[in-house]
Amino acid sequence: MKKLAASDAKNRFGEMLDLARREPVHITKKGRNVAVVLSTEEFERLTELEDKLLAIKAKEEGFIRVEESEKLLQQLASTSAVVWSPQTDKKSIEALSELLKTVEDEDT
Repeated sequence: MKKLAASDAKNRFGEMLDLARREPVHITKKGRNVAVVLSTEEFERLTELEDKLLAIKAKEEGFIRVEESEKLLQQLASTSAVVWSPQTDKKSIEALSELLKTVEDEDT
């Protein structure tokens, strides 16, 4: 990874951009890292990777995507209203679990 002092980055801006197309460039000020200049492609790759990791973490924690939750809400809204207690109505819990699985399966 290349390092440039902030003053060099300012004076050699075009060269810094050329370097950043090949690899990240650390910008330092008084010997401390203050910024990193990346190519657009590298930034987009890292952003996409972060999104995928966040999606995996959310799924592991039991969260579903916005599209899945909207579809589930539409399906629930189109059914007859049923009052039930999770502690006493095992069939309702199983039905809701199956509905959630169906929504997840349709999106994969």
